[in-house]
Amino acid sequence: MLEKSSPIKFVYFLNIVNFLVILSAGFMIPLWGDFVIHIGGDVRTAGKAVAIFSMAIGFFTFFAGKIESKFSQDAWFMVATQAVRCLAYAGYFFVSSPMQLYGVQICLGVAGAFQAPAMYSLYHQHMPKKNATFYWGIWTGFYNISIGTGAFISAFVVHRFGFYAMFGTLLSVSILGLLMAIYTRKNIHIKQHNNGDHP
Repeated sequence: MLEKSSPIKFVYFLNIVNFLVILSAGFMIPLWGDFVIHIGGDVRTAGKAVAIFSMAIGFFTFFAGKIESKFSQDAWFMVATQAVRCLAYAGYFFVSSPMQLYGVQICLGVAGAFQAPAMYSLYHQHMPKKNATFYWGIWTGFYNISIGTGAFISAFVVHRFGFYAMFGTLLSVSILGLLMAIYTRKNIHIKQHNNGDHP
């Protein structure tokens, strides 16, 4: 079991959680064109789906930070939103029309809107402030690597085994992220928001 008195370990494990979260998100990047055609859409459908996802994140993020600050339960929000992501990714198995795809995208957008501020807050609280640039560099580096890795894996899996095999892989990675988030929350000491170090 991790030492609850070691905040730096929280930083390392939170990077792993974030890597798995973004890795799963990166799975859909190279596939929008083929997938929307598969469900009867076209390039406009792909554009709408990406736009809906991005705008949902942007709109709900305005409220997410305020709500999360009120409850001061960032770790729980991290876990709960990852659970919602898992459910939304499972929804891809049942998408057969553009409207259903848009619904999944809204769910993912709302989950992302509430997950990002919570994870940023947790990371900021626990990283050593004297090396803040270094630790944010690690966070950003893993973020971009995970996007590329997810895109590469998904393209290979779809080419060899098809969309549903890719959705299964995507969901498995997302569930692994959920388990890692739960493990991290349970085994690492979480500082209280009133310690004066909350952004």
